[in-house]
Amino acid sequence: MEVIFKYRIKIDTLRGGTILHIPKGGKVLSVQNRKDGGSPLSQITLWAQIDESNEFESRRFTVVGTGQSFHPRDHEDWKFISTVQDGPFVWHVFEILTDKKEVDTPSSE
Repeated sequence: MEVIFKYRIKIDTLRGGTILHIPKGGKVLSVQNRKDGGSPLSQITLWAQIDESNEFESRRFTVVGTGQSFHPRDHEDWKFISTVQDGPFVWHVFEILTDKKEVDTPSSE
């Protein structure tokens, strides 16, 4: 059965990224800035269409700020996902397409 789940991505500014456990074949639909439950802090949130019956895999995402230098490693393939505005900040979200590994536990809300 297909469903849409949301996942949080840390604004990590290139410190290894955020690893999400998403069922295989999960399709990223949108990434936006969102405030949760009265918190004054913004959160980058990714929504993905997933099939809950599929095995999970680890997928890594990273965030780069406008004007920030970055250098993908030679063995990494970065796929641009979306740009997110957060007040005076503009973030660019990439998926790092290396080392996808199967896992047993989900990481969604």
